[in-house]
Amino acid sequence: MLNSTKVTKFYDRKADSYDKLMEMLDEQIKKFLLQHPIQIPEGAKILDIGSGTGLIEEILALKSSSCMIIAMDCSRNMLERCIRKLNRADSEKVILVNGDFNSEQPFYTYPGNCEITLEKSSFDMVFASGSVEYGLKNAVRLAYSSLKPGGRFFNIGVRPNLV
Repeated sequence: MLNSTKVTKFYDRKADSYDKLMEMLDEQIKKFLLQHPIQIPEGAKILDIGSGTGLIEEILALKSSSCMIIAMDCSRNMLERCIRKLNRADSEKVILVNGDFNSEQPFYTYPGNCEITLEKSSFDMVFASGSVEYGLKNAVRLAYSSLKPGGRFFNIGVRPNLV
């Protein structure tokens, strides 16, 4: 597992250029999500672990008009880019959360900085696109403890990993 502080600082520095750097990979993720029949239940509650600049949020908002998404990232700069990327209608479906699943520190809404608890067994779906590589055990623990019975975990890996 990488040092959480180093990961956060890395993404804070890369936030301005992240979308450009990830352009090709983002297109592959978009293509996968838009072409595969991922059924989003009406009123689904979705958690995105390591949301970055909001790619998953953009796509899920297109696929469902009634979902509610918790977009969590350790980098406030990435969350700021996510805010800019989402249109007004989509931003009403998304709650941004600043936090690191590899630390024991609490999670906070962004902006606003209000402490938030991710309730166990409360999400219909959990997505991770690249974040699992920064702490497989903790990411999988968070994903599965957050899922409702019958919920689904989607790990869209950007590097080979065990999940």
